Amino acid sequence: MAIIIILLLIILAKADVNLSNEMSSNTACPENEKQALLNFKKGLIDAANRLASWDPHHHPDCCRWIGVVCDKRTAHVLSLNLSLPPWDEHTDFKSYRMSKLGGKINPCLSKLKHLRYLDLSNNAFEGLLPYQLGNLSNLESLKLGAYPFSFGLLYVENLQWLSGLSLLKHLDLSWVNLSRASNWLQLINTILPSLDELHLSACQLPPGPSLLNVNLSSLAILDLSFNHFTNQMDVGWVSNLKSLVFLDLVGNDFHGPIPDFFRNMTSLTHLDLSSNYLNSSIPDWLYGFSSLQVLRLPSNQLHGDISSAIGNLTSLNELDLSRNELQGKLPRSMGKLCKLRSINLSGMRLNQDISRILEILSGCSSPRLESLDLASCQLSGQLSDQVGHFKNLTSLYLSNNSISGPIPIPFWQLKNLKELCLDDNSISGPISISLGQLANLERLYIFNNLLEGVVSERHFANHTKLKYFYGSGNSLVLRANPNWVPPFQILDLDLGSWQIGPSFPLWL
Repeated sequence: MAIIIILLLIILAKADVNLSNEMSSNTACPENEKQALLNFKKGLIDAANRLASWDPHHHPDCCRWIGVVCDKRTAHVLSLNLSLPPWDEHTDFKSYRMSKLGGKINPCLSKLKHLRYLDLSNNAFEGLLPYQLGNLSNLESLKLGAYPFSFGLLYVENLQWLSGLSLLKHLDLSWVNLSRASNWLQLINTILPSLDELHLSACQLPPGPSLLNVNLSSLAILDLSFNHFTNQMDVGWVSNLKSLVFLDLVGNDFHGPIPDFFRNMTSLTHLDLSSNYLNSSIPDWLYGFSSLQVLRLPSNQLHGDISSAIGNLTSLNELDLSRNELQGKLPRSMGKLCKLRSINLSGMRLNQDISRILEILSGCSSPRLESLDLASCQLSGQLSDQVGHFKNLTSLYLSNNSISGPIPIPFWQLKNLKELCLDDNSISGPISISLGQLANLERLYIFNNLLEGVVSERHFANHTKLKYFYGSGNSLVLRANPNWVPPFQILDLDLGSWQIGPSFPLWL
Protein backbone atom coordinates (compact mmCIF):
# COMPACT_ATOMS: atom_id res chain seq x y z
CA MET A 1 0.00 0.00 0.00
CA ALA A 2 2.83 2.39 0.96
CA ILE A 3 4.57 1.70 -2.36
CA ILE A 4 1.37 2.51 -4.28
CA ILE A 5 0.99 5.81 -2.39
CA ILE A 6 4.61 6.76 -3.11
CA LEU A 7 4.18 5.95 -6.81
CA LEU A 8 0.98 8.00 -6.89
CA LEU A 9 2.78 10.99 -5.31
CA ILE A 10 5.60 10.72 -7.86
CA ILE A 11 3.08 10.66 -10.73
CA LEU A 12 1.25 13.69 -9.32
CA ALA A 13 4.54 15.58 -8.83
CA LYS A 14 5.57 14.91 -12.44
CA ALA A 15 2.16 16.02 -13.65
CA ASP A 16 2.50 19.26 -11.66
CA VAL A 17 5.96 19.90 -13.09
CA ASN A 18 4.71 19.28 -16.64
CA LEU A 19 1.75 21.60 -16.04
CA SER A 20 4.05 24.27 -14.62
CA ASN A 21 6.41 23.99 -17.58
CA GLU A 22 3.48 24.13 -20.00
CA MET A 23 2.15 27.26 -18.27
CA SER A 24 5.60 28.82 -18.30
CA SER A 25 6.02 28.24 -22.02
CA ASN A 26 2.47 29.20 -23.02
CA THR A 27 1.70 32.09 -20.67
CA ALA A 28 2.49 35.53 -22.03
CA CYS A 29 2.57 38.69 -19.97
CA PRO A 30 -0.88 40.14 -19.21
CA GLU A 31 -2.17 42.53 -21.82
CA ASN A 32 -2.64 45.44 -19.40
CA GLU A 33 0.99 45.17 -18.26
CA LYS A 34 2.23 45.03 -21.86
CA GLN A 35 0.21 48.14 -22.68
CA ALA A 36 1.62 49.91 -19.63
CA LEU A 37 5.16 49.22 -20.87
CA LEU A 38 4.30 50.39 -24.39
CA ASN A 39 2.77 53.61 -23.07
CA PHE A 40 5.91 54.14 -21.00
CA LYS A 41 8.03 53.67 -24.13
CA LYS A 42 5.96 56.24 -26.08
CA GLY A 43 7.09 59.04 -23.80
CA LEU A 44 10.78 58.17 -24.02
CA ILE A 45 13.63 59.53 -26.10
CA ASP A 46 15.63 56.48 -27.15
CA ALA A 47 18.34 57.80 -29.48
CA ALA A 48 20.31 54.54 -29.37
CA ASN A 49 17.20 52.39 -29.99
CA ARG A 50 17.86 50.39 -26.84
CA LEU A 51 14.24 49.28 -26.67
CA ALA A 52 14.07 47.86 -30.19
CA SER A 53 12.80 44.53 -28.81
CA TRP A 54 9.75 46.31 -27.35
CA ASP A 55 7.83 45.61 -30.54
CA PRO A 56 4.45 43.90 -30.03
CA HIS A 57 4.33 42.80 -33.69
CA HIS A 58 7.64 40.95 -33.78
CA HIS A 59 7.81 40.16 -30.04
CA PRO A 60 4.25 39.94 -28.72
CA ASP A 61 5.31 38.59 -25.31
CA CYS A 62 6.69 41.47 -23.22
CA CYS A 63 8.45 38.94 -20.97
CA ARG A 64 10.97 38.58 -23.78
CA TRP A 65 11.66 42.30 -24.02
CA ILE A 66 15.01 43.65 -22.94
CA GLY A 67 15.06 44.74 -19.31
CA VAL A 68 11.84 42.90 -18.42
CA VAL A 69 11.68 39.88 -16.11
CA CYS A 70 8.42 38.06 -15.47
CA ASP A 71 7.17 35.49 -12.99
CA LYS A 72 7.76 32.08 -14.60
CA ARG A 73 4.35 30.83 -13.53
CA THR A 74 2.00 33.79 -13.83
CA ALA A 75 3.98 35.94 -16.34
CA HIS A 76 3.35 39.09 -14.28
CA VAL A 77 6.17 41.62 -14.68
CA LEU A 78 8.38 41.41 -11.57
CA SER A 79 11.39 43.47 -12.63
CA LEU A 80 12.10 46.37 -14.99
CA ASN A 81 15.77 47.24 -15.33
CA LEU A 82 16.72 49.86 -17.93
CA SER A 83 19.74 51.20 -16.07
CA LEU A 84 23.11 52.06 -17.56
CA PRO A 85 26.41 51.29 -15.85
CA PRO A 86 28.29 54.37 -14.56
CA TRP A 87 30.42 56.09 -17.18
CA ASP A 88 34.18 55.57 -17.06
CA GLU A 89 37.04 57.06 -19.03
CA HIS A 90 37.35 53.98 -21.22
CA THR A 91 33.85 54.56 -22.63
CA ASP A 92 33.22 57.03 -25.44
CA PHE A 93 31.28 59.85 -23.78
CA LYS A 94 29.25 60.80 -26.83
CA SER A 95 28.05 57.22 -27.34
CA TYR A 96 27.34 56.86 -23.64
CA ARG A 97 25.28 60.03 -23.57
CA MET A 98 23.31 58.91 -26.61
CA SER A 99 22.57 55.61 -24.87
CA LYS A 100 20.72 57.39 -22.06
CA LEU A 101 16.96 57.17 -22.16
CA GLY A 102 15.32 60.59 -21.94
CA GLY A 103 11.85 62.05 -21.69
CA LYS A 104 9.39 61.75 -18.83
CA ILE A 105 8.56 58.81 -16.59
CA ASN A 106 4.95 57.92 -17.39
CA PRO A 107 2.65 57.25 -14.39
CA CYS A 108 1.40 54.19 -16.30
CA LEU A 109 4.24 52.19 -14.71
CA SER A 110 2.04 52.10 -11.60
CA LYS A 111 -0.10 49.50 -13.40
CA LEU A 112 2.68 46.95 -12.97
CA LYS A 113 1.13 45.92 -9.65
CA HIS A 114 3.39 42.91 -9.13
CA LEU A 115 6.64 44.83 -9.74
CA ARG A 116 9.32 44.21 -7.12
CA TYR A 117 12.37 45.77 -8.76
CA LEU A 118 12.45 49.04 -10.74
CA ASP A 119 15.82 50.38 -11.91
CA LEU A 120 15.92 53.37 -14.28
CA SER A 121 19.23 54.72 -12.97
CA ASN A 122 21.91 56.59 -14.96
CA ASN A 123 19.50 57.82 -17.61
CA ALA A 124 18.35 61.38 -18.43
CA PHE A 125 14.69 61.51 -17.43
CA GLU A 126 13.17 64.89 -16.67
CA GLY A 127 10.16 66.51 -15.12
CA LEU A 128 8.05 65.63 -12.11
CA LEU A 129 8.59 62.17 -10.68
CA PRO A 130 5.07 60.64 -10.77
CA TYR A 131 3.59 60.12 -7.32
CA GLN A 132 1.66 57.14 -8.74
CA LEU A 133 4.82 55.07 -8.29
CA GLY A 134 3.67 54.90 -4.68
CA ASN A 135 0.96 52.45 -5.83
CA LEU A 136 3.59 49.77 -6.49
CA SER A 137 2.98 48.19 -3.10
CA ASN A 138 5.12 45.11 -3.83
CA LEU A 139 8.19 47.14 -4.71
CA GLU A 140 11.35 46.16 -2.81
CA SER A 141 13.91 48.13 -4.81
CA LEU A 142 13.53 51.54 -6.48
CA LYS A 143 16.57 53.02 -8.24
CA LEU A 144 16.14 56.30 -10.09
CA GLY A 145 19.58 57.82 -9.42
CA ALA A 146 20.96 59.73 -12.39
CA TYR A 147 24.57 60.50 -11.38
CA PRO A 148 26.51 62.23 -12.84
CA PHE A 149 25.02 63.93 -15.92
CA SER A 150 21.36 64.62 -15.13
CA PHE A 151 21.48 66.93 -12.13
CA GLY A 152 18.13 68.52 -11.34
CA LEU A 153 16.20 67.13 -14.32
CA LEU A 154 13.91 65.01 -12.16
CA TYR A 155 12.18 66.58 -9.17
CA VAL A 156 9.44 65.90 -6.62
CA GLU A 157 6.95 68.11 -4.83
CA ASN A 158 7.06 65.87 -1.75
CA LEU A 159 7.82 62.30 -0.72
CA GLN A 160 4.43 61.41 0.73
CA TRP A 161 3.95 58.88 -2.08
CA LEU A 162 6.62 56.70 -0.49
CA SER A 163 4.05 55.75 2.16
CA GLY A 164 2.67 53.12 -0.23
CA LEU A 165 6.03 51.34 -0.48
CA SER A 166 6.28 49.77 2.96
CA LEU A 167 8.22 46.74 1.61
CA LEU A 168 10.98 48.92 0.12
CA LYS A 169 14.49 47.79 1.05
CA HIS A 170 16.59 49.74 -1.46
CA LEU A 171 15.91 53.37 -2.41
CA ASP A 172 18.14 55.43 -4.72
CA LEU A 173 16.98 58.94 -5.68
CA SER A 174 20.46 60.37 -6.19
CA TRP A 175 20.52 63.58 -8.27
CA VAL A 176 16.73 63.89 -8.09
CA ASN A 177 15.84 67.40 -6.86
CA LEU A 178 14.27 66.95 -3.41
CA SER A 179 14.64 70.58 -2.32
CA ARG A 180 10.85 70.92 -1.89
CA ALA A 181 10.56 67.82 0.29
CA SER A 182 11.08 69.66 3.57
CA ASN A 183 10.11 66.68 5.75
CA TRP A 184 12.10 64.08 3.83
CA LEU A 185 13.89 62.72 6.88
CA GLN A 186 10.83 62.38 9.09
CA LEU A 187 8.88 60.68 6.29
CA ILE A 188 11.56 58.14 5.42
CA ASN A 189 12.11 57.39 9.11
CA THR A 190 8.37 56.80 9.64
CA ILE A 191 7.10 55.04 6.53
CA LEU A 192 10.00 52.86 5.31
CA PRO A 193 10.72 50.49 8.22
CA SER A 194 12.33 47.78 6.06
CA LEU A 195 14.88 50.05 4.36
CA ASP A 196 18.43 48.68 4.41
CA GLU A 197 20.00 50.87 1.67
CA LEU A 198 19.38 54.60 1.05
CA HIS A 199 21.12 56.74 -1.60
CA LEU A 200 20.25 60.45 -1.68
CA SER A 201 23.40 61.92 -3.21
CA ALA A 202 23.18 65.47 -4.64
CA CYS A 203 19.45 65.80 -3.94
CA GLN A 204 19.62 69.39 -2.62
CA LEU A 205 18.19 68.08 0.63
CA PRO A 206 16.91 70.83 2.91
CA PRO A 207 18.14 70.62 6.53
CA GLY A 208 15.43 69.82 9.03
CA PRO A 209 14.87 69.01 12.68
CA SER A 210 16.99 66.18 14.02
CA LEU A 211 15.36 62.82 14.65
CA LEU A 212 14.55 62.13 18.29
CA ASN A 213 13.59 58.50 17.64
CA VAL A 214 15.34 56.68 14.80
CA ASN A 215 13.21 53.85 13.37
CA LEU A 216 15.54 52.81 10.56
CA SER A 217 16.75 49.79 12.48
CA SER A 218 17.77 47.82 9.35
CA LEU A 219 19.57 50.60 7.49
CA ALA A 220 23.07 49.38 6.60
CA ILE A 221 24.10 51.66 3.70
CA LEU A 222 23.59 55.44 3.68
CA ASP A 223 24.79 57.92 1.04
CA LEU A 224 24.04 61.61 1.70
CA SER A 225 26.95 63.01 -0.31
CA PHE A 226 26.94 66.42 -2.06
CA ASN A 227 23.99 67.92 -0.23
CA HIS A 228 25.84 70.88 1.33
CA PHE A 229 24.35 70.60 4.80
CA THR A 230 27.18 72.83 6.20
CA ASN A 231 26.15 72.09 9.80
CA GLN A 232 27.50 68.78 11.07
CA MET A 233 24.55 68.35 13.41
CA ASP A 234 22.20 68.15 10.41
CA VAL A 235 23.40 64.54 10.14
CA GLY A 236 24.00 63.86 13.82
CA TRP A 237 21.11 61.40 13.80
CA VAL A 238 23.18 58.88 11.82
CA SER A 239 25.03 57.97 15.03
CA ASN A 240 21.83 56.23 16.18
CA LEU A 241 21.74 53.87 13.20
CA LYS A 242 22.90 50.70 14.92
CA SER A 243 23.00 48.56 11.76
CA LEU A 244 24.93 51.08 9.65
CA VAL A 245 28.15 49.82 8.05
CA PHE A 246 28.51 52.20 5.06
CA LEU A 247 28.42 56.01 5.39
CA ASP A 248 29.16 58.51 2.60
CA LEU A 249 29.12 62.23 3.50
CA VAL A 250 31.34 63.55 0.70
CA GLY A 251 31.03 67.21 -0.29
CA ASN A 252 28.78 68.58 2.44
CA ASP A 253 30.71 71.72 3.39
CA PHE A 254 31.27 70.52 6.97
CA HIS A 255 33.62 72.78 8.96
CA GLY A 256 35.47 72.18 12.18
CA PRO A 257 36.78 68.90 13.62
CA ILE A 258 35.80 65.41 12.52
CA PRO A 259 32.39 65.06 14.24
CA ASP A 260 32.59 63.50 17.66
CA PHE A 261 29.20 61.82 17.23
CA PHE A 262 30.95 59.25 15.03
CA ARG A 263 32.90 58.04 18.06
CA ASN A 264 30.59 55.12 18.87
CA MET A 265 29.97 54.01 15.27
CA THR A 266 32.61 51.31 15.53
CA SER A 267 30.68 48.89 13.29
CA LEU A 268 31.38 51.02 10.21
CA THR A 269 33.27 49.29 7.44
CA HIS A 270 33.18 52.25 5.02
CA LEU A 271 33.55 55.93 6.01
CA ASP A 272 33.94 58.68 3.42
CA LEU A 273 34.23 62.33 4.54
CA SER A 274 36.04 63.59 1.42
CA SER A 275 35.81 67.16 0.11
CA ASN A 276 34.65 68.96 3.22
CA TYR A 277 36.40 71.62 5.32
CA LEU A 278 37.33 69.49 8.32
CA ASN A 279 40.28 71.16 10.02
CA SER A 280 41.33 69.06 13.01
CA SER A 281 43.86 66.34 13.52
CA ILE A 282 42.71 62.75 13.05
CA PRO A 283 41.09 61.88 16.43
CA ASP A 284 42.53 58.99 18.41
CA TRP A 285 39.16 57.24 18.66
CA LEU A 286 39.04 56.81 14.87
CA TYR A 287 42.07 54.53 15.05
CA GLY A 288 39.95 52.14 17.15
CA PHE A 289 37.53 51.35 14.29
CA SER A 290 38.88 47.84 13.79
CA SER A 291 36.10 46.87 11.34
CA LEU A 292 36.89 49.73 8.97
CA GLN A 293 37.77 48.57 5.47
CA VAL A 294 37.60 51.88 3.61
CA LEU A 295 38.66 55.21 5.15
CA ARG A 296 38.54 58.27 2.87
CA LEU A 297 39.37 61.72 4.25
CA PRO A 298 40.91 63.53 1.23
CA SER A 299 40.44 67.18 0.25
CA ASN A 300 39.95 68.54 3.75
CA GLN A 301 42.19 70.70 5.94
CA LEU A 302 43.29 68.01 8.36
CA HIS A 303 46.60 68.66 10.08
CA GLY A 304 49.01 66.91 12.41
CA ASP A 305 50.59 63.53 11.77
CA ILE A 306 49.46 59.95 11.30
CA SER A 307 49.48 58.22 14.68
CA SER A 308 51.24 54.89 15.11
CA ALA A 309 47.82 53.69 16.31
CA ILE A 310 46.88 53.39 12.65
CA GLY A 311 48.29 49.89 12.96
CA ASN A 312 45.07 48.98 14.82
CA LEU A 313 43.00 49.34 11.61
CA THR A 314 43.80 45.78 10.62
CA SER A 315 40.73 45.38 8.36
CA LEU A 316 41.66 48.36 6.20
CA ASN A 317 41.98 47.76 2.45
CA GLU A 318 41.71 51.37 1.24
CA LEU A 319 43.25 54.45 2.88
CA ASP A 320 42.99 57.93 1.36
CA LEU A 321 44.36 60.91 3.32
CA SER A 322 45.42 62.93 0.28
CA ARG A 323 45.20 66.70 -0.28
CA ASN A 324 45.23 67.71 3.39
CA GLU A 325 47.79 69.54 5.53
CA LEU A 326 49.11 66.40 7.23
CA GLN A 327 52.82 66.05 7.86
CA GLY A 328 55.34 63.89 9.68
CA LYS A 329 56.92 60.50 9.05
CA LEU A 330 55.02 57.46 7.87
CA PRO A 331 54.70 55.29 11.02
CA ARG A 332 56.25 51.84 10.92
CA SER A 333 52.94 50.38 12.13
CA MET A 334 51.55 50.95 8.61
CA GLY A 335 53.41 47.77 7.74
CA LYS A 336 50.94 45.82 9.90
CA LEU A 337 47.99 46.61 7.63
CA CYS A 338 48.15 43.38 5.69
CA LYS A 339 44.88 43.83 3.78
CA LEU A 340 45.71 47.17 2.18
CA ARG A 341 45.04 47.36 -1.55
CA SER A 342 45.09 51.12 -2.06
CA ILE A 343 47.06 53.90 -0.33
CA ASN A 344 46.77 57.57 -1.29
CA LEU A 345 48.85 60.05 0.72
CA SER A 346 49.50 62.54 -2.06
CA GLY A 347 50.22 66.04 -0.84
CA MET A 348 51.22 64.90 2.65
CA ARG A 349 54.51 66.44 3.82
CA LEU A 350 56.26 63.19 4.72
CA ASN A 351 59.77 64.61 4.19
CA GLN A 352 61.11 61.07 4.12
CA ASP A 353 63.43 58.86 2.07
CA ILE A 354 61.53 56.88 -0.57
CA SER A 355 63.52 53.75 0.27
CA ARG A 356 62.30 54.01 3.88
CA ILE A 357 58.70 54.24 2.71
CA LEU A 358 59.12 51.18 0.51
CA GLU A 359 60.75 49.31 3.40
CA ILE A 360 57.78 50.01 5.71
CA LEU A 361 55.22 48.97 3.11
CA SER A 362 57.11 45.95 1.79
CA GLY A 363 55.82 43.72 4.58
CA CYS A 364 52.61 41.73 4.61
CA SER A 365 50.64 44.26 2.52
CA SER A 366 53.02 44.39 -0.45
CA PRO A 367 51.64 41.32 -2.29
CA ARG A 368 48.11 42.78 -2.17
CA LEU A 369 48.80 46.46 -2.81
CA GLU A 370 47.34 47.58 -6.16
CA SER A 371 47.55 51.37 -5.97
CA LEU A 372 50.15 53.57 -4.25
CA ASP A 373 50.00 57.36 -4.55
CA LEU A 374 52.85 59.32 -2.93
CA ALA A 375 52.85 62.30 -5.31
CA SER A 376 53.97 65.65 -3.85
CA CYS A 377 55.05 64.11 -0.53
CA GLN A 378 58.47 65.79 -0.29
CA LEU A 379 60.24 62.45 -0.78
CA SER A 380 63.96 62.21 -1.44
CA GLY A 381 66.56 59.48 -1.90
CA GLN A 382 66.68 56.75 -4.51
CA LEU A 383 64.28 54.03 -5.55
CA SER A 384 65.38 50.74 -4.04
CA ASP A 385 65.10 47.13 -5.14
CA GLN A 386 62.27 46.69 -2.61
CA VAL A 387 59.91 48.09 -5.21
CA GLY A 388 59.98 44.60 -6.73
CA HIS A 389 57.95 43.27 -3.78
CA PHE A 390 54.83 45.09 -5.00
CA LYS A 391 54.05 42.64 -7.77
CA ASN A 392 50.31 43.40 -7.95
CA LEU A 393 50.67 47.17 -8.34
CA THR A 394 48.51 48.54 -11.15
CA SER A 395 49.02 52.24 -10.32
CA LEU A 396 52.13 53.96 -8.94
CA TYR A 397 52.31 57.74 -8.53
CA LEU A 398 55.58 59.30 -7.34
CA SER A 399 55.28 62.62 -9.20
CA ASN A 400 56.63 65.95 -7.95
CA ASN A 401 59.17 64.76 -5.40
CA SER A 402 62.96 64.93 -5.17
CA ILE A 403 63.69 61.29 -5.98
CA SER A 404 67.08 60.84 -7.66
CA GLY A 405 69.30 58.13 -9.10
CA PRO A 406 68.56 55.41 -11.65
CA ILE A 407 65.46 53.27 -11.97
CA PRO A 408 66.33 49.87 -10.43
CA ILE A 409 65.91 46.69 -12.49
CA PRO A 410 63.17 45.15 -10.23
CA PHE A 411 61.02 48.12 -11.22
CA TRP A 412 60.55 46.67 -14.69
CA GLN A 413 59.21 43.42 -13.22
CA LEU A 414 55.95 45.05 -12.08
CA LYS A 415 54.08 43.55 -15.00
CA ASN A 416 50.59 44.51 -13.77
CA LEU A 417 51.31 48.25 -13.93
CA LYS A 418 48.75 50.26 -15.88
CA GLU A 419 49.68 53.75 -14.68
CA LEU A 420 53.23 54.83 -13.87
CA CYS A 421 53.94 58.45 -12.94
CA LEU A 422 57.57 59.40 -12.13
CA ASP A 423 57.44 62.94 -13.51
CA ASP A 424 58.97 66.04 -11.89
CA ASN A 425 61.80 64.32 -10.04
CA SER A 426 65.57 64.05 -10.56
CA ILE A 427 65.65 60.46 -11.78
CA SER A 428 68.71 59.89 -13.95
CA GLY A 429 70.39 57.36 -16.22
CA PRO A 430 69.08 55.44 -19.19
CA ILE A 431 65.68 53.77 -19.54
CA SER A 432 66.08 50.01 -19.55
CA ILE A 433 64.88 48.12 -22.59
CA SER A 434 62.92 46.05 -20.03
CA LEU A 435 60.34 48.85 -20.14
CA GLY A 436 58.90 46.81 -23.00
CA GLN A 437 57.93 44.06 -20.53
CA LEU A 438 55.27 46.26 -18.95
CA ALA A 439 52.66 45.17 -21.46
CA ASN A 440 49.69 46.49 -19.46
CA LEU A 441 50.85 50.11 -19.37
CA GLU A 442 48.20 52.64 -20.35
CA ARG A 443 49.77 55.81 -18.89
CA LEU A 444 53.50 56.56 -18.63
CA TYR A 445 54.62 59.94 -17.24
CA ILE A 446 58.40 60.45 -16.98
CA PHE A 447 58.68 64.12 -17.98
CA ASN A 448 60.96 66.63 -16.24
CA ASN A 449 63.68 64.28 -15.02
CA LEU A 450 67.37 63.78 -15.83
CA LEU A 451 66.95 60.68 -17.98
CA GLU A 452 69.35 60.24 -20.88
CA GLY A 453 70.36 57.76 -23.54
CA VAL A 454 68.67 56.01 -26.41
CA VAL A 455 65.06 54.85 -26.57
CA SER A 456 64.30 52.41 -29.40
CA GLU A 457 61.21 50.70 -30.73
CA ARG A 458 62.15 47.70 -28.57
CA HIS A 459 61.27 49.77 -25.49
CA PHE A 460 57.66 49.74 -26.71
CA ALA A 461 57.59 46.19 -28.08
CA ASN A 462 54.59 44.99 -26.04
CA HIS A 463 52.82 48.27 -25.36
CA THR A 464 49.58 47.58 -27.20
CA LYS A 465 47.54 49.35 -24.50
CA LEU A 466 49.55 52.57 -24.19
CA LYS A 467 47.35 55.67 -24.51
CA TYR A 468 49.22 58.50 -22.74
CA PHE A 469 52.99 59.03 -22.84
CA TYR A 470 54.66 62.19 -21.52
CA GLY A 471 58.44 62.15 -21.71
CA SER A 472 59.52 65.76 -22.32
CA GLY A 473 62.17 67.55 -20.30
CA ASN A 474 64.79 64.78 -20.54
CA SER A 475 67.88 64.22 -22.69
CA LEU A 476 66.62 61.24 -24.63
CA VAL A 477 67.19 60.14 -28.21
CA LEU A 478 64.56 58.18 -30.12
CA ARG A 479 65.92 55.76 -32.69
CA ALA A 480 63.25 53.92 -34.62
CA ASN A 481 63.15 52.37 -38.06
CA PRO A 482 61.52 54.75 -40.55
CA ASN A 483 59.05 51.96 -41.36
CA TRP A 484 58.24 51.23 -37.71
CA VAL A 485 54.56 50.67 -36.98
CA PRO A 486 53.99 51.24 -33.24
CA PRO A 487 51.89 48.56 -31.48
CA PHE A 488 49.88 51.23 -29.62
CA GLN A 489 47.19 53.74 -30.62
CA ILE A 490 48.34 56.77 -28.63
CA LEU A 491 45.95 59.55 -27.57
CA ASP A 492 48.41 62.00 -25.94
CA LEU A 493 52.11 62.05 -26.81
CA ASP A 494 54.73 64.53 -25.57
CA LEU A 495 58.35 64.02 -26.64
CA GLY A 496 59.44 67.64 -26.27
CA SER A 497 63.25 68.08 -26.04
CA TRP A 498 63.92 64.58 -27.44
CA GLN A 499 66.19 64.05 -30.44
CA ILE A 500 63.90 62.47 -33.02
CA GLY A 501 65.12 63.59 -36.47
CA PRO A 502 66.61 64.27 -38.79
CA SER A 503 63.57 63.21 -40.89
CA PHE A 504 59.98 63.50 -39.78
CA PRO A 505 58.85 60.32 -37.90
CA LEU A 506 56.45 58.73 -40.39
CA TRP A 507 55.17 56.35 -37.70
CA LEU A 508 53.21 59.26 -36.26
